Amino acid sequence: MGRKGNGRKYKWKPVQETKVNYIPTKKNQRKSEEYCSEASNYLRLGEFRKAMLAVQKAIKLDPKNPKGYWCRGNIYMNLNALEETKEDYLRIIKDLEGTVKLGVKLPHEMEELLGKVYNDLGLVYGKQKNSENQKTCFESSLKYLNSPEANFNLAAVYELENNSEEALKYYEAYLKLEDSFNIEIRTAQIRMELYPEKYQE
Repeated sequence: MGRKGNGRKYKWKPVQETKVNYIPTKKNQRKSEEYCSEASNYLRLGEFRKAMLAVQKAIKLDPKNPKGYWCRGNIYMNLNALEETKEDYLRIIKDLEGTVKLGVKLPHEMEELLGKVYNDLGLVYGKQKNSENQKTCFESSLKYLNSPEANFNLAAVYELENNSEEALKYYEAYLKLEDSFNIEIRTAQIRMELYPEKYQE
C-alpha cells in the first residue's frame, strides 16, 4: 500500500496490459509525453492514484514510449511494489538495448534514460538485498550516463563489500561531477586507510 498526499491509504492494483500493434500518431506521442509529465508532477506531490491514472493514459496513447513505463515503474517503486517496478524497468532495458543490438544508435535522450533506469533498477535490487544484481545495474548505468548518483551508489556497494579501492575510485568519480563535503571527508578517510604511509609525519 502507498499513501496519498493527504495521508489516506491508496491500494494499488497491477495495470492490465493490452497488446497494441500500431505506430502512434505524432499527436498521440505528444499527448503521451504530456501525460507522462502530469504523472511525474502528481508523483512528486504523493498523489499516487492521479499519477497512475495519468501514466496509464500515456501508455495507452503511445505504448512504445519508454518514458511511460519508467514513470509507471517509479510510481510502483514509491508504492513498494518491487516486482511490478522491476517488470517496467526491465521492459525498457530490453526494448532499448534490443534497438542497440540491431545496430541503431540511441538518441542521447534515450541513452540518458537507459542510464537512469539501470540506476533505479539497482536501487530495487538493493531493497531486495541482491547485491550482485545491484552492482551490475549501477555499472551498466555508468555505460550510458556518467551520473553522480550511479557513482555514489556503486561506491556504497563496494564499501559494503569492504573493497575500499573500488569504493575510492567511484567516490572520486562522484566528486568530479558534484561537490560534497561529506564525500570529500569519506574519500580522505579511505585514502588514509589504504595508504597510511603517505599520512605519517
